[in-house]
This record gives sequence, C-alpha cells and structure tokens, in this order.
Amino acid sequence: MCCRTIQNCAGLTVHNISISPSMDYCEADILGVKVAGATLGIIGMGRIGYKIAVRAKAFEMNILYHNRTRRKVQEEQAVGATYCKKIDSLLQQADFVMLVVSLTPQTHKLIGKRELELMKPTATLINISRGTIQIHRLASQHGPAVSHSAVLHPAQLGHVARVIRKFLPLPFPSLFALCSSPARCTQGHSHSTPGAVVDQEALVASLQTGVIRAAALDVTSPEPLPRDHALLKLKNVIITPHLGIKTDKATYMITEEAVENILAALNGLPLPSEVLPS
Repeated sequence: MCCRTIQNCAGLTVHNISISPSMDYCEADILGVKVAGATLGIIGMGRIGYKIAVRAKAFEMNILYHNRTRRKVQEEQAVGATYCKKIDSLLQQADFVMLVVSLTPQTHKLIGKRELELMKPTATLINISRGTIQIHRLASQHGPAVSHSAVLHPAQLGHVARVIRKFLPLPFPSLFALCSSPARCTQGHSHSTPGAVVDQEALVASLQTGVIRAAALDVTSPEPLPRDHALLKLKNVIITPHLGIKTDKATYMITEEAVENILAALNGLPLPSEVLPS
C-alpha cells in the first residue's frame, strides 16, 4: 500500500511491487499537511480572530482575512495579514479556512454549497464559531425585579451562587446573555436561533465528493450530533464537542466574568459583557 500511495502521488509507473499480507497501512497513509508556508484564511478578524493570526504568524503562515471592518494598517502589518474585501477571494486562495464569527442573520449559512465549491480541493474548513446558538436570559425568581438603586446584600449573594450553579453547565455566552436592564428581569425565558454559520448538509456533500479535503469542527448543529449523523461516519472530519476553550484557567476566567455581570445586574450597573440585540 505504501508503494501504491507513492506511485499515485508521484505519477510513477512501478512494477514488481511486493506487499506483506499483514500490512494494513504505512506512514505514507497517515501523512499530515504542513502549515508553515500555507495560507490561512480567517473569516471574522475580531479579538479572537486576531489572536489566531498572531499564533499563525509564529508558524510562518500566509494570513488572509475577511471582516466587516478592516483592521488598522499597523495591526495588519504586526501579523502580516492581508485584507480580502470579498469573501470569495479568501476562499479561493486559502489552504485553511477558519470561521471565527458570531451567529447572526447575516452569518447564517455563511458557508454553503457555492462557497465550498470556491475553495481549493486540497483545503480544510475549520469552524470554531457557532453551530446552533441558545440564548438564556437570567431573571429574579424571588419577588419583584431588582431596582436600579439596589444594593447587594447577603440574601442576594446566595441568589448569585444559585444562579451560577444553575448556568455553569451551559456554553459560556449563555452566562453573559443577561437582561439588558435589571428592571426588565421579572421572568426568565430562553430562545434559540435556528441554523448555523455552515450549511451542514452542503458540508457533508462536499466532504463526501472531494470538493474540499477535510473539515475540523468544534461546533455543530445540533450539539451534540445524533449518533447516526453523516458527519460522524466520515474519515476526513475531526469533531470536538465545543470544548476548544475548555481549560482550567479559561473556565475560572469565565466564571469570574459571569459573577461580574450578575453583580452589575443586581446593583443596577451596566453589564460588562452585555449581549445586545442586533
């Protein structure tokens, strides 16, 4: 099999190949793709996207990016990034396309059949943005809403602890999706925004037919995927269960930020990480 792989890659004509019956695979069958010198296309050059560019520069990658707002020239030069005004231009050039955007009506199915067909057949799609988003709003469960002039007291501290315990199992944006005004926190509710940044059916078809080489997904729609989902049956996909951020330090920082938001809400102060409706 090793010889056959070399033959296929090099276009050589090889004769008298001898293969052991017990040989299932060899090193040539599990070769990775070199990132140094490859082109990374970042869609969504916000705070996280920019930090990815900083790390990609250390790997000597060529960096392209597409964003609603172009970065300052000094910021581009610091990481060696080139701005692509049109997303199509980025898709056609990148060896790795990384999605780092929020799920909004504008980014819903941002990558579909047409966009996947623009990518190189040797390209890899990396999605760390959003599958299906679930937004939960916190509410006061004990009597009337907290007024803007409220001062935190021991009883409220207990409520804060209960809220944190209740919402910690949720994805971290849910912790920050507090009511925009404490005066409106009279009852809790939740809603979900259907869909995802990637058209998953189109992605499956593209991976099955070789339109693109591979995909690496930290988010899916839904989460988790059903056990019989087509993505789980493909050999050219890596899927992680939305845990790209899951480190001990990151979890501690998320909890601290959640507490800061809850305390601000209870004291009638602006929320540090408020999620505003578009």
